[in-house]
Amino acid sequence: MVRVAPLPQQVRFPHAAQVLVADRHVTDLAGGSGSTEVAYAVTSLSCQRADAARLGGLLRGQWSIENRLHWVRDVVFAEDHSRVRTAGGPQVMASLRNW
Repeated sequence: MVRVAPLPQQVRFPHAAQVLVADRHVTDLAGGSGSTEVAYAVTSLSCQRADAARLGGLLRGQWSIENRLHWVRDVVFAEDHSRVRTAGGPQVMASLRNW
């Protein structure tokens, strides 16, 4: 579920217009219990340009990109099993994988 609210006075991001609160219900596929997590986002889109439904779609679209990218890095490049851990090596390897 996605909730949208006007920007509170104490949020001081330049050009921010709305705050987004996303409640995520996560199910453990291994048979364990599920959990709920809350994520917050700030957007420069006004309420006239983006209501809760549009912002929810944009948020889900971003996650689909993230999931595809991380699947490739984890499964194809086996990034989690990399033994490169010191100095600039991890950043160099990540750049090569992105390329």
